[in-house]
Amino acid sequence: HLAKVASLPTLTIALGTVREIETIPYGENSFVLSPKTNCFPCFPDTSCNYFQCHADLSYQAVISALNQFVSSDHITTKNISCSTSQFHLNSVNIYKSEFSNTNWLYLKELSGNQMNLRDVVKTFIRVALSYKFEEKEEQFPIPKLSESQIQKLHQLSDTTKQLYELCEFGKKYSRYILTELASQAPRVEFIKEHSNKIHEIDKLMDLIRKTQPDLASIIEYYKVTKANLAGDSLVEITESSYLVYNDNASVCSILFDLISSTVNNQKIKSKASTSL
Repeated sequence: HLAKVASLPTLTIALGTVREIETIPYGENSFVLSPKTNCFPCFPDTSCNYFQCHADLSYQAVISALNQFVSSDHITTKNISCSTSQFHLNSVNIYKSEFSNTNWLYLKELSGNQMNLRDVVKTFIRVALSYKFEEKEEQFPIPKLSESQIQKLHQLSDTTKQLYELCEFGKKYSRYILTELASQAPRVEFIKEHSNKIHEIDKLMDLIRKTQPDLASIIEYYKVTKANLAGDSLVEITESSYLVYNDNASVCSILFDLISSTVNNQKIKSKASTSL
């Protein structure tokens, strides 16, 4: 970070619990190398006896990247491809920090590897949140996906739709409670019944988080906002609850559209290439 203050380029090697985008110095010309190990990145409480991510980071690729960085302060896709065999590049991701059209920091892949699904979904979520809460349109190229990734994205779109439907149910039950509270003689049992249904929604959200960890950030955002509802009365808290469900439903709707559009785009390209 001090290097970035001095406008110096940096090279980071990310292993274990070190997440690339969270630990690189904030600025341009920050380069980072990380392994493509499935369990990377892990968490501090994750048990690990083999340090597979250390072994999977090819030292040939690391040396090649270091040589380029030391000699020119830069690493380019062309140079890294010429100086390193694809066999070694297949086990490593090499990124360069850049800023998007809305000045958000992101990592550009330099090694020519296919984007992993986790990063694809992160990009989708980022675009959805940026559009919803800042009314800004992040512009990223449509990622190239494998057949297996397309299938997983299709499953993810179904889960995103389920999240959207849960939020819509939350809005409905919140409206029921608000209508009952506005009546001359609110029925306590009716309010409890629909409050329990909202509690069931929270449990289902937790279940989806466990079965679909790629959507964890969306669900965690929901849980944080739900746990900090504004209001000094039951009416105000229920109104805040409705707004939380409405915001999350909008994010899920945008995310669903992004995933569906990407999947459809890939299918069209696949059919076109097959016909040729």
